[in-house]
Amino acid sequence: MKNVAAIIVVSFLILGIAMATPPTKDQKQYEQYCESAKVSGTGDVWVDTSIVDKWIALEYTNYLNGSGQFAMDSTHVYSNDAAHLERPTFSSEEREETLNFYEDTKLEFNVQDSDGKYIPGYDTLYGEKYINSKGFYGGMNANVKEAFEVNRIEKTQNAFFGSSENSSVAHTIGLDTANDFNGSWGTFSRMKKIFYKDIKDDEVFTGEFQVQKEIKFHENATEEEFHNPCAGVDC
Repeated sequence: MKNVAAIIVVSFLILGIAMATPPTKDQKQYEQYCESAKVSGTGDVWVDTSIVDKWIALEYTNYLNGSGQFAMDSTHVYSNDAAHLERPTFSSEEREETLNFYEDTKLEFNVQDSDGKYIPGYDTLYGEKYINSKGFYGGMNANVKEAFEVNRIEKTQNAFFGSSENSSVAHTIGLDTANDFNGSWGTFSRMKKIFYKDIKDDEVFTGEFQVQKEIKFHENATEEEFHNPCAGVDC
């Protein structure tokens, strides 16, 4: 690709919390979901995926909408008992982890012909992805969002989530992505603990870029010792 500015971004947010949230409970009568799709063609694109499981504090959404030359190979796998789901996390790591959710996506989109001319009737591709470990449901109150609007993109991406006791990375959100695009693309990461922690990491690139990025939120999920508030008091 001529005149492409290459930007390599590696971002790790790995956190040890003094008052760690205990892992969520695995379900004896567990539930699973698996979706795999391969698609290639030209025309209108609309994808809308949502997974919410309050037992493991997971909120996940994925949305695509546009019109053009499109190809995608994607897999979504979810299990609220992590012992039944083993997948690799970052591409730089060979070992597999036990997870509650895993996504693997390869995507290509273009509104230009081989000469770089815009094809009449084609529009940009808009995408938005959101992974949240919801604190209200017993998660670590952290989330990662990806958003883009492009007229050309080639993307390889893994996203993963661990929360329950059988997860080898309980209370973890991760995103490993490599993109070559023309348009606007960015990530928005948050972790907040009331009164003592507030982390924000936003990055947006507009133009013609190559971006490689890794994001990880992790909280050491341990059972906390219970302290009786009435200990030592003679009632």
